[in-house]
Amino acid sequence: MRVPILLSLAVGLAGCGQAESGGSVPDRSKDSDQPGALAFDAAGVPRFRPGAWEYKHESDDGAETVRTCLGEAGNTELREILTRRYPAECKVERSSGSNGLTFRSSCRKDGLTTETRLEVSGSDTAIDMTLSLLVITPAGERSGDTMITSFRRVGECPAGARHGEDIES
Repeated sequence: MRVPILLSLAVGLAGCGQAESGGSVPDRSKDSDQPGALAFDAAGVPRFRPGAWEYKHESDDGAETVRTCLGEAGNTELREILTRRYPAECKVERSSGSNGLTFRSSCRKDGLTTETRLEVSGSDTAIDMTLSLLVITPAGERSGDTMITSFRRVGECPAGARHGEDIES
């Protein structure tokens, strides 16, 4: 299972949220001046240094390594989870600082409850992330997956590569 697929699933199941129009996310862009510490942009999203990134992730479905070109926008799916406006029926908790970011949401819709937990730590060139998604049915049945991913910047993007495009190793 690819990182974008699980991130997109988490976003889709969390309810009918919309991107925030600004103002309600604290400016975390200056949370740390420590070298190597995780830094955030003005929307509270971890900063990735633009370039070629390698994702190594493990889940119940196995392990996979992918290289992707990331531009100034960073990881689009991660940005979507962290900046969207969640509906009132969702409980959202978020904390961040130089040691990392923790995000949790619990949303109930059409009898289903979805719980998302995201933990991110690292720097703008090496990031560790744990993403868990759990769906609970009205009968109490639980299903989900946890994906553990290590991201590391491996250099510049090849000439002509665009943001979000997978590249050869």
